[in-house]
Amino acid sequence: MELKAETSNFSQSRKLFLYILKIFIIWRGTLLLMHLIGLSFSQMNESSSPQESFWHWFPDNHYLDSFFRFDSSWYNDIIQTGYSYNPEKQSNVAFFPLYPILVKAIASLTSLSVPISGLLLSNLCLILALFFVYKISNIYLNKRGCEKVLILMLVFPTSFFYSCFYTESLYLLTTAACFYFFLNKKYFWSGFFGFFASLTRVTGVIIFLAFAIELLWKYLKKKELPKRESIFLLLIPCGLIAYMVFLAWKFNEPLAFVKTQVLWSRGERVFPLITLINYWKNINFMFPKDPINAIRFFNTFFSSFFLGILLFSIVKKPLNISLLIFAFLSIFLPLNTGTTQSMMRYMMTIFPIFIILGYWSQKNRYFYGFLLFFFTYFLSILVLRYLVWFDRGS
Repeated sequence: MELKAETSNFSQSRKLFLYILKIFIIWRGTLLLMHLIGLSFSQMNESSSPQESFWHWFPDNHYLDSFFRFDSSWYNDIIQTGYSYNPEKQSNVAFFPLYPILVKAIASLTSLSVPISGLLLSNLCLILALFFVYKISNIYLNKRGCEKVLILMLVFPTSFFYSCFYTESLYLLTTAACFYFFLNKKYFWSGFFGFFASLTRVTGVIIFLAFAIELLWKYLKKKELPKRESIFLLLIPCGLIAYMVFLAWKFNEPLAFVKTQVLWSRGERVFPLITLINYWKNINFMFPKDPINAIRFFNTFFSSFFLGILLFSIVKKPLNISLLIFAFLSIFLPLNTGTTQSMMRYMMTIFPIFIILGYWSQKNRYFYGFLLFFFTYFLSILVLRYLVWFDRGS
């Protein structure tokens, strides 16, 4: 019977991987078409920001070069020259080390170039991340609902970052795997992936807080004591601690990654809802020919939209409390810096929100159709803006 069950599980996992591979290929093919058409009908915008922002890894191949924009140069700098810190100017210590470490390791082991190694890492991580997101979704949704979750994630307006020289796919993989093993009470593996999540981004450490609150909630509500193995969850903040120890050793400043944020206009500490109110007030709703105003609107709108979804979900409670807390804090933490810059890119990795959207989509096909159209429409616009270096705020 056990052998039969294992065979059945393997068969189901194989079918799931094939499905994920299928939608990944369709998604990448569609983005390829957008890339090629967009690059053919547009002109590079290399005058709206300081010239140092515009570096080209493949100057003779515009398509391949389009995967490397803006923050990609910081990760390349870490890989090529290591970390540096200057309190007076923007420094690469703001970017956590796991992604550049893995890219450099792949390049060394395979003899591939650094940029190709990065693209390989990002796309492989995305495929694996979608597997874990589906598995988590399957706890709450039916098969069709789970499929809708993955599709909505892939058509979200900033989803093209999953395939770029950025950390989005790696962060999604580590956080989704961490939650999958936690929900299945495999705490060692949850701690293992959580360690790497907090070594990828500072927000990875909030997973530990989310887990602690859920375990406390279960104890207070059901008198359910945590298992002894839950001690492995302490590995989660160790990724952040390891990076801080490194910064203390190298620059005598363990909080260098926080202090340098001031130079990215993130030094302020503001209550997140105040940040949203301030940005809504400053948006010009006549929408003049102003790309900064437009991207400010996108970031503020989607931040408000996702927060509204989460607030409504408190009443409905479709997910575990740890998933809801993780989603809330993943939005609140960056908004706490007083800006909505890059919020759409941060939110694309908050998979619990997409599970909630999938939950509603399996109940109402019109709601799903609206989201599909809405997300895809703005995806096509933002892909083009990114390709031609039009803004870095998405």
